[in-house]
Amino acid sequence: MSAGLAPAPGPASVVELDLGSSRSCFAEYHWAGTDAVAVVLLHDEGADLDSVRDLAIPLAQQGFSVLSLDLPGHGLSSGDFEDDAPLAIAAAALFADPHDTRGVAFIAVGATSAHLVNSPVRNCLGMVLVDPRAVPHNLPVGSVWRSTPSLFIVDPSDTEADAATELLAGQVRAWNVRCFVHRQAASSRPQHIRALSTKFLLEQSAYRVSRDRPVKDRA
Repeated sequence: MSAGLAPAPGPASVVELDLGSSRSCFAEYHWAGTDAVAVVLLHDEGADLDSVRDLAIPLAQQGFSVLSLDLPGHGLSSGDFEDDAPLAIAAAALFADPHDTRGVAFIAVGATSAHLVNSPVRNCLGMVLVDPRAVPHNLPVGSVWRSTPSLFIVDPSDTEADAATELLAGQVRAWNVRCFVHRQAASSRPQHIRALSTKFLLEQSAYRVSRDRPVKDRA
């Protein structure tokens, strides 16, 4: 993936994920090819995929396939946010990387962070949590989230998000870092979040490619 921006991607496709029992979630999908790493964008409770569109376009420009999800009970999606969000997240991961070969990463905002780390995802390239809320106190021993490189972006004055970040960071055994971005800088905060998230996911994608490359090709 190039560090420079590619031309703006074309219009996203609308996809529907079947959750069973007459429940479904809708999403916008920018597909970047069979070898592209996928990023799933998860909005906060009370919002919809429009709130993460400013992340979707820059990531698509960098060569990621991007799936922006309307979580259950939000936007056009049916179901209940509390009960069905983990299932919807797992369905999004399966859609984005059906053969578990390219890698999938997540960016989750606010209360959805807790649903992300409770979801039965099989593998994760990396996760970015923005102002997380109410994360689990004890992740299961075999949880994929214990071994997932993580970036936490919080406002230092947001004590709830800071506490959730500290709690989860203590359970993540992979590389993780916390970045402080003040909400008071309202005009520049989205830019900081985009820049930090994109750089982090580009790095994790490069690490995945390097790790998976045969030893003879690494010279």
